[in-house]
Amino acid sequence: MESLGLKSWSDDNHGFHYTIIYSIIFMMFGWFGAIKFLSDTHPKIVKRIPILLVALLFFAPGIINMGVSISLANSDGINAIDYYYDESSCNYESDEEIAEITHYNYHISLMNHGKEKVDFYLKVELPKHETMINVTEENNKESGLRKFTLRPGEKKKFNFTISLKNDKYMSLEGSMRSPKAVIFNGQGEKIFSRN
Repeated sequence: MESLGLKSWSDDNHGFHYTIIYSIIFMMFGWFGAIKFLSDTHPKIVKRIPILLVALLFFAPGIINMGVSISLANSDGINAIDYYYDESSCNYESDEEIAEITHYNYHISLMNHGKEKVDFYLKVELPKHETMINVTEENNKESGLRKFTLRPGEKKKFNFTISLKNDKYMSLEGSMRSPKAVIFNGQGEKIFSRN
């Protein structure tokens, strides 16, 4: 939709989904066109168009979701992994004893729709910093990257904490829904972002 200059969502990539309105408008044009051009030659089809339109309104979302699931199930490696935005978040607050340290508690929900186990690494967005950071072992930037694994068909919420010295903000507290995340391995990377 963006390539046509039309917005898909009312608020970046969430909120009200404008494509519903676009679909209804296109369906109305199709309906009126069918009535105008088919009423003389195929009157039975014209009478059944309202039933077809109602059926499309009810079944289209399920058919689209099924198509996305089939596409993911037939993908390999990290391309078969899906990110659940509504189930993912980051809560952060400054340390009670050392104000310069901020603890970022992440909850990232992912599912492997593929037929093989997938090992990957993860980068997440730091709230208020607009930067990405690798998730490491023992929450230490100098240590190695933390490896994550999803078995075939497994949906899992990964919970981890990153503690960092925060020079910019002395006291920081808040939460962030659907943080940007990047998964990567030897195959490449896949970016999950609502923006």
